[in-house]
Amino acid sequence: MACCAQALNATDAQGSLRIVPDHYPTIQAAIVASAPAGDTVLIRSGTYYELLDFQEKAIVLTSESGPESTVIDGGGNPGSVAKLRDVGEQGVLRGFTLRGGTGTLWHGTRSGGGVIVLETLGLSGQGPIIEGNWIIGNTAGCGGGVLVEGAARILRNRILDNTATESGGGLFVEAFITPNSNPRVVQENEICGCAAFGPDGAGGVTIAGSGFFNLQTIFTRNIVACNQAALGPPGMRIAGTGPGNLVEGNTIFANQGASSAGAVSLVYGSDSHITFRANAVVYNFASGVRCYVAPGGHPSFECNDIHGNAPANFVDDQCGPVWGVNNNFNADPMFGQA
Repeated sequence: MACCAQALNATDAQGSLRIVPDHYPTIQAAIVASAPAGDTVLIRSGTYYELLDFQEKAIVLTSESGPESTVIDGGGNPGSVAKLRDVGEQGVLRGFTLRGGTGTLWHGTRSGGGVIVLETLGLSGQGPIIEGNWIIGNTAGCGGGVLVEGAARILRNRILDNTATESGGGLFVEAFITPNSNPRVVQENEICGCAAFGPDGAGGVTIAGSGFFNLQTIFTRNIVACNQAALGPPGMRIAGTGPGNLVEGNTIFANQGASSAGAVSLVYGSDSHITFRANAVVYNFASGVRCYVAPGGHPSFECNDIHGNAPANFVDDQCGPVWGVNNNFNADPMFGQA
């Protein structure tokens, strides 16, 4: 215990180390006591029945022992389990199981059941880090597991069994409303077993249009699997209304929904650029890919494996993905075989 505290102090020489429950009875009490920036709040193993608000503080909130033994349970009360608003790029949420959230009221809808990230002031920087968490069993209107509006880094989380009554059962990435040249980065997450029930609502992931100011969302090396949607695409819905979103190197499989929706729905608005590259869209029960390209849209669809989707690999041909063109192909990915 002492070694852990010494190590954290050594890496955070500019701020204080606050330990729960040693120094504070609740996590929120430790957040309230923290300075506006630079402090670290360390959480011992246990289950904590709380809804957390970072109160616009650029602090590090981390568990001592990881998500297996450190649980924050919202208990089904109104609110997100963790709310990070305008904390900037020094804010960190790392190493927890977050469950039992119902979302923060945002734009008239309960959003971000497990985690909501709102960078509304147009702060410079890359936004907060949400890393190494298990975000499980939360509900909301949009973003049953996580909702992001603004810059953020969503890294190596397990986002499982969350539900959205509208869209983004696992993750909803909202359009920017304030200036920031930094992208949203969503990388190496598992987004599985989530569901959405709204018209055109994506069961796994919704990436909304880029908005007036945002450059892009970078969505890379994620697994999007076994999600469901009642009316929309069960895997992902990606829209573009600005300079572009990048979706690259992801595995999207075994998602289930209406056959006409496509496991992946790509919506190219006027003068928009979505790059969909080097993804595996395989063995989905909603067809494979569906595209809508408005006049002036710029689809980039290349080097993807589209295979084994039922009843068809493509709902339409608007993205122009023809086998052998732009290095797209149809091959069994041979999961689990050496």
